[in-house]
Amino acid sequence: MSSTPRIVNSEDLPSWLGSMMRTFFRPPVDEMVEHYRTAIDLSRALGVFDGNEAVATLRSAAQEFTVPGLETIPVSALTNVTVAATHRRRGILTDMITRDLASSAERGEIASILVASEWPIYGRYGYGPAVFSNRLSVDTTNIRFTRPVAGAVDFSDTDEFDRVAPAIYDRHRRHQPGSILRDEHWWDRDLRRALGGSDVNKNFQAIYRAPSGEEEGYVTWVPEPKLDDMRTETSLRVEALVATTIRAYHALWHFLCTSDLQRSVTAALRPVDEMLPLLLDDGRRVRTLGQHDFVWVRLLDVPRALSARTYGTSGSLVIDVQDSLAHAHGRYRLSVEGSAAQCERTTDAADLRVSVAALGSVYLGGVSWAAHADAGAVSEETPGALELADHLFRTARAPWNNTWF
Repeated sequence: MSSTPRIVNSEDLPSWLGSMMRTFFRPPVDEMVEHYRTAIDLSRALGVFDGNEAVATLRSAAQEFTVPGLETIPVSALTNVTVAATHRRRGILTDMITRDLASSAERGEIASILVASEWPIYGRYGYGPAVFSNRLSVDTTNIRFTRPVAGAVDFSDTDEFDRVAPAIYDRHRRHQPGSILRDEHWWDRDLRRALGGSDVNKNFQAIYRAPSGEEEGYVTWVPEPKLDDMRTETSLRVEALVATTIRAYHALWHFLCTSDLQRSVTAALRPVDEMLPLLLDDGRRVRTLGQHDFVWVRLLDVPRALSARTYGTSGSLVIDVQDSLAHAHGRYRLSVEGSAAQCERTTDAADLRVSVAALGSVYLGGVSWAAHADAGAVSEETPGALELADHLFRTARAPWNNTWF
């Protein structure tokens, strides 16, 4: 067996996919191979092979990542990271991730992002949890919204949805820090067209149109009926609700919560600052069932990353970043004046010392510097620097991402 990661070629793909799917306890299907041949960049797919059999997998993809201030930055989206149970504890994961990070830095990608299957793994490589999500439930029995709905929500067939939804999402992601681009292959998988067979689209879809006719939002959901003594207790499980305006958000939730023959609505991958309770006469109908980390961020180019976003106030800080892999290691001065920010290397004394993982965690404003200081990942060298950092990085709305990758 060779433990050296190598680029995957087309002939390797069936074994690579099989190994990846087994690790996540899902059997591969034949259609996946042909889909992945065109859907992924094989030059960014790594594999470790024991003979002809893949025993470890990793791939990344070029992505656009929206940051506070609504700029998009080039990042690497890391995914499909697996090591077979038969080949763990041999340094394979470290070899693959360090190689991918080095390649990303060479390409000029500002950061690497991922969705972590397990929390303890990725902090070792400089990733920090930056975007969190809520899972919620709404008791819709006799629910009342506090203001009337404008516009209309209409059911949509798959063809219409396929024409309309990607454009709505693209407008949304450009105005939502933490969001990423979705390409046509992502939509093929989401609409269950890519794999065929029994994996068909079983959800319902609807589109919101403003009074002017502009398409401003969509929702997809799956009904989960339960019949008890002739009483229907259906719950609607929301798969996605995306709105580019407040009126679309209001109308789509109103549509779901006031539909006939259902008693509750559940939804995952929702923002931690969900506005729905404020639209109801009784906000306690909305319960948060759980919160979890979603997108993790690993900065590679600190000056470009910190210069790209906007900040909550003006000020200047010298930040000493500790990075065992060296990509972000060094001391940087962040200077903010109004909406303009500049970050560059400096030899000045540090105001704050921070691990690269903690810096990735606070980057979008969803986690505070003070929290990481309490946890020991940030140290304050200049009195008042920690408070200034939190004022600088604070955002009006929490970062949010509702796209698996």
